[in-house]
Amino acid sequence: MNDLTIENIKPKLIEHLKGQYINNDIYRLWGETKYWFKKRLIEHGGGYASFGSKITIWTYINNEKVYFKISLEEVK
Repeated sequence: MNDLTIENIKPKLIEHLKGQYINNDIYRLWGETKYWFKKRLIEHGGGYASFGSKITIWTYINNEKVYFKISLEEVK
């Protein structure tokens, strides 16, 4: 059902985000990230600073908690 692994979750999310017109906007980055997880019914959380350029995400893959960051630069 879910083809996400610890190794591929960040690259798959970045692939999605690159097509979403983030335009160097931290609010859009966070909003699109939340949408991506909710659409897949995946528990997630995280945060961002409105003056920053990165978001932090956590989720569970195979009952293991995974943390990673995505920067605005990575989704250009």
